[in-house]
Amino acid sequence: VVKILQTFTNHPTWDFAYYWAVKPELEVLSCKFGACSKGLDPGAYDTFSKKTFSMMFEKGVGFPGRIWDSRKPVWCDEVAKDSNCPRHAVAEKVGIHGGFGFPIVSGEKFWGVMEVFATGRINLDEDLKQLLSNMGSQIGQFMQRMESELDLSNAMIFAQEAKQEAEAASRAKGAFLANISHEIRTPLNAIIGYTQILNRSHGLETNQKKAIQTIESSGNNLLELINEVLDYSKIEAGTKELNPKDFDLNELLEGLLNLFENRCEDKNLAVLWKG
Repeated sequence: VVKILQTFTNHPTWDFAYYWAVKPELEVLSCKFGACSKGLDPGAYDTFSKKTFSMMFEKGVGFPGRIWDSRKPVWCDEVAKDSNCPRHAVAEKVGIHGGFGFPIVSGEKFWGVMEVFATGRINLDEDLKQLLSNMGSQIGQFMQRMESELDLSNAMIFAQEAKQEAEAASRAKGAFLANISHEIRTPLNAIIGYTQILNRSHGLETNQKKAIQTIESSGNNLLELINEVLDYSKIEAGTKELNPKDFDLNELLEGLLNLFENRCEDKNLAVLWKG
């Protein structure tokens, strides 16, 4: 935008150029950028710019507000004599005569207003007015593309951040599961080890031996469950490999019966397995 304003003021016709943008939260126009010709008195630019940057315009008010309201270019032969120009006094002070402004639009979207002023007296023909109006549409389309590219860039940054957060959460979960499995495995291995030692004892009664076998089987089941939880974590991370192996179905079913037998007896339920 600044380069466009400077292009205007590099032309012999124009001495001042400004860009006004919409403040959506206030529904007003405020001046964002300005430029002046190299031959202009710096004091004149500072005086007019100080007034310009301090003001905000609603629709229909002032030079920029009229352009916003109509969405059409506005030409003024004598800005200092314009009754609907709150800057007319300072315009007269710095020697501004003619002024021209045009809307910056793309489709239905209104971006803002560009205005240019001249200290000399000029006659702006219709062809030049049309050329400047078409420029407003081209600038608006350029801004639309820039906004779309910025939105895309922000979306890509957000997706990358979300991916990194998900990966960090997955690593944290993996570390947590590994730590928990270690804390559970340590006492569980001790329990299973003692049951194996007791199971080799010859002084146990049948029901005692069966209870110890159930404890050992339950411990092994819990150990397997821990392994499955870790496997699930590996599946989520895409690092799990399938390792098929044979197993004895009868032994598996007998283990399940032993696991739930005591609970069923407590509730006076009978478990029958036929096969």
